[in-house]
Amino acid sequence: MKKHTPPGHFFSSCMLPLFLLWFTACEKIEPHKIENLNENRIGVIGHGGMGIQSYSNQLPHNSFSSVVQTIEKLNADGVEVDVQLSRDGVLILYHSKLLESSTDCFSCVHESYAEDLIKCRYRNDFYANVFTNEKVTTLEKVVKRFSDRSIKPLLFLDLKTFLPCETDLLYEDYRQNMVDALLVLIEKYQAEDWIIIESWDLELLKMIRENNSSLKLKISTGKTESILEAHEHGFYGIVMEYREITREEVGLAHSLGVKVSLYSPKSRRGIRKAIEKNPDFIQTDNVILLQQFLN
Repeated sequence: MKKHTPPGHFFSSCMLPLFLLWFTACEKIEPHKIENLNENRIGVIGHGGMGIQSYSNQLPHNSFSSVVQTIEKLNADGVEVDVQLSRDGVLILYHSKLLESSTDCFSCVHESYAEDLIKCRYRNDFYANVFTNEKVTTLEKVVKRFSDRSIKPLLFLDLKTFLPCETDLLYEDYRQNMVDALLVLIEKYQAEDWIIIESWDLELLKMIRENNSSLKLKISTGKTESILEAHEHGFYGIVMEYREITREEVGLAHSLGVKVSLYSPKSRRGIRKAIEKNPDFIQTDNVILLQQFLN
């Protein structure tokens, strides 16, 4: 005999999950509850553009299209990109130590010439980058793209100073060459206000500060002691993994005039935890979800 389903039972078993889905989708953090040094507003920063590649995100990390779409289609406040220096002194967007880890080229950025690097195509992976033809790009191409906008996006430059391949370069020369290339680029496009420089390399940041004290510098050591280091050296801020710093430590940074960027939240739970710590910026692989939380 066919059983009759009571109306109330139908609501609890079918409508409740839909209601909960709607409720969590509309969930947001009220603006008045955020307290930071960024006018009580958390800046939404795309990690390497639209984030790490996946089946739903076909664009490679640090690629030109990924950066542009994050700003022009998703309307993020900015992007974080990884920057290395080519053998002939050109600033290149690339994260890994070896070119073969993500592209069809071999060797390292610091041992390759820019004209060769921009021909390096990001590899097709089984789950990502199947329908794209993205190649390694220069930082200048990105800066030039946004230089004529009346409202500029924030470009967070994570400067990489490792030298993983065998080389005749001296570490100090590499640092100085990177500083020189960066200062020329910033001056050319008058980008002091919208380029923010990040690095774990304290000596590199100090070199930049000595050459131009008005640039916005952030130290990225992964340790909360960097709060005091940033304050001591007059830096703009710090960069931390969101699970490695507490809300109270963020508050300490703010009391010292140090802005805080948190990175790596992807899930709903992670993004909420990052927001609750009151950072000034969040670098995320899930721009849309973060925007939904912040409304």
